[in-house]
Amino acid sequence: MNELSEARTFRLKKSILYQGIGFTLFFAVVIGLYVALAFFLQPAAAGAQGPNVSVLVLGSIVFGPMLIGSLCLWRAYYVEQLSIRGSLVSLRSLTQNHQFDLSEIQSLVWSPYPRGGSLRFQLPGAKARLSLHGYSVEDRQEIIALLHTLVPDTQQENWPRFCHRVAIPLRDGYFPNVEAAPWEQTQREQKRRQRIRAMVLTVSSCGLLLTPILLQLGVDKLTAMITGMAVLLVGVFGFIPFLPRVKTNWTEADEQLAVQLWDEGELPPGE
Repeated sequence: MNELSEARTFRLKKSILYQGIGFTLFFAVVIGLYVALAFFLQPAAAGAQGPNVSVLVLGSIVFGPMLIGSLCLWRAYYVEQLSIRGSLVSLRSLTQNHQFDLSEIQSLVWSPYPRGGSLRFQLPGAKARLSLHGYSVEDRQEIIALLHTLVPDTQQENWPRFCHRVAIPLRDGYFPNVEAAPWEQTQREQKRRQRIRAMVLTVSSCGLLLTPILLQLGVDKLTAMITGMAVLLVGVFGFIPFLPRVKTNWTEADEQLAVQLWDEGELPPGE
């Protein structure tokens, strides 16, 4: 128990910070472009003075929330953290700030969703949630091992499914199911998903920018709006058929096998 009594603090990985900065700069530039276009385009009403309000509203409604979300992602890197000191747990994010003793936990629910897995702590009169996706692979492994060791088994829910779909693949690099797709294939498909997401963002952004650009080039308003909307819809929905799908056949026996593999190969936290 000496090793478990040492304080461990886990913070989000650096890529979260880089994503937050990158998206913030990107959407700030896009909004700035809409503001600039609003002053160059003729007002919608004949004889009206000042900027083109419709372009300002379009840029603000579409890209404003995206800019706010990017700023939140940036801020989350500095705020979100999990600290475990003996039996005392501190969990902080943009939307919560909890400190509790392990003895206060009524249940710990392990969930393989969303991507990377998540944990829900049921406390007296409150719930605390922890998403593992933003932490490094090494930190995720240690968080899972620590909490699975520290929290009594009788208070843990859904551990076999989580162990099969998240914990074992994270630690050992494969799904304990012969009918599942090989781990290498799963990794390739995850990278493919990331590329498709990037393409969706790029094409959708082009669709949103296309309407004011075409208007600036002298294209009539109806044609510019239809063209921009068509490109936007292609970006949002056109890549769905190309998303990879991993076909698996989970069974209760597979989940119990995962638990057995975890127990047999689990190392004490910190080793």
